[in-house]
Amino acid sequence: MRIGVVFFCGLMMTGLSGCNQYWERKDTVYFGAGDAVAANTAIQVADPWPARSRNTNIAFDGQRTATAVQRYRSGNVIQPKSQLSGSAMTSQAPSQ
Repeated sequence: MRIGVVFFCGLMMTGLSGCNQYWERKDTVYFGAGDAVAANTAIQVADPWPARSRNTNIAFDGQRTATAVQRYRSGNVIQPKSQLSGSAMTSQAPSQ
């Protein structure tokens, strides 16, 4: 029985070694190559980023942000307040 298993494994290795030639003799630099037209088109795009991505003047208050970070680090976080009025919070949806 053991000789049969060894013979079968040897036969399988010999048979599968022929499949390796397909992968070794490919005409490309690597296996993902082959879409040169799309790559060349993407390279020659003048500016692929949207115009608003160049806006570095971000409208945030730095002092307010720094204060919030300092409160967070010290553990003195202010809980947000609800923007709904008292009557809007207690009202129920109309029944059907």
